[in-house]
Amino acid sequence: MAYFDHQRPDLTLAEIAERSGMNKTTVYRLLNTLVMAGWLARGDGNSYRPTMRVFQIGSVALASTTLPAEAKPLLRELAEDFGDTAYLMVPSGRHAVCIDAVTGDSPVTVNAVAIGSSLPLHAAAGPVTMLAFVPGLLEEELAHHDREPFTPGTVTEAEDLRALVARVRDQGYAVSEGDFLGNVAAVAAPIFGPDGTCIGTISLGGTVDRIRGERSEAILEAVRGAAGRLTSRLQGR
Repeated sequence: MAYFDHQRPDLTLAEIAERSGMNKTTVYRLLNTLVMAGWLARGDGNSYRPTMRVFQIGSVALASTTLPAEAKPLLRELAEDFGDTAYLMVPSGRHAVCIDAVTGDSPVTVNAVAIGSSLPLHAAAGPVTMLAFVPGLLEEELAHHDREPFTPGTVTEAEDLRALVARVRDQGYAVSEGDFLGNVAAVAAPIFGPDGTCIGTISLGGTVDRIRGERSEAILEAVRGAAGRLTSRLQGR
């Protein structure tokens, strides 16, 4: 897998043989094994590319080591500054998993989302941010047609989801409002690893009046700043 990178996510059999120093027959057998195991997928022109399984394993490994420790002070800072709940999420299959959260002093908290919660990718700011910035994740999600409408504001149709994700990519962040839980809003920004791949999100969530009110610009700036600082701490880009 070390032969693939963000600049060359697809490689041909000949290129892999050249990079590995092995003969083409041996490489072909190994590649077929990895395809059958679900680690690689065949592309156009006899090329191969890593599947989401590789990324998911990497995310789990990173989530269990440096990511939570580096993110903790930034989550605390967001929660203390605004009084709402700051979240750290990573992708896992068709879901975003909350691996850490810090609750501020607001008398109203979002109890439905806590450490260990698993959210669908098509709703809420953190998961939608993953759809926008994790390579291949949007197409994988669109291959399914069973997206649940949690509220009247949930985006479930493929074209609507594509448009939403395109907007998030263009902005560099996501803002959700009542699409997963009624009267709950959030702002999320992507965290990038050393290879430039999005490995998770940092977000701030609370009631709509608190997140989307007069503090909205300050919250957006703080969340994006926290995600940028966390990316730097992880030597990401």
